[in-house]
Amino acid sequence: MIVHVYLETSIKWPKQSDGIIGIVFTDQDDVNRKSLFGVVQNASEHEAVLIGINRALDYLREIDTIHIHVSSTVGYSFKYLEKWQASGFVGAKGCKVKHAEIWEEISEKSKGKMLKMHINERNGYRNWLTNECDMRGRKHGFIL
Repeated sequence: MIVHVYLETSIKWPKQSDGIIGIVFTDQDDVNRKSLFGVVQNASEHEAVLIGINRALDYLREIDTIHIHVSSTVGYSFKYLEKWQASGFVGAKGCKVKHAEIWEEISEKSKGKMLKMHINERNGYRNWLTNECDMRGRKHGFIL
């Protein structure tokens, strides 16, 4: 079974702040859907997206093939996941990878799975998720 995960956040900058994460899960035919939203506190955009992916993997324990759709550039870092895991999440400069704890959890939860990243690709959920995250963020006072 293939599941598509569409993820957006109201946090759009590297500065840490509070915001909303929105996730839509669909099957490969886009017939069955589920959406989830949650509050994230004191996180950058990249950290919020990683938190969202980590939570999505909690829901997809039994799924082998997962397509993750994000607009955040942190998606490009997934190509380093195996290398970071082998090095104990130490980067090329000899320092711990940023957000190493979350990367470790994602690495553990994705073992035996095929994760395919889709970064900045147009899809039918991106605008809706962005609007929902912003609207919910305003309700919580995160966005003016």
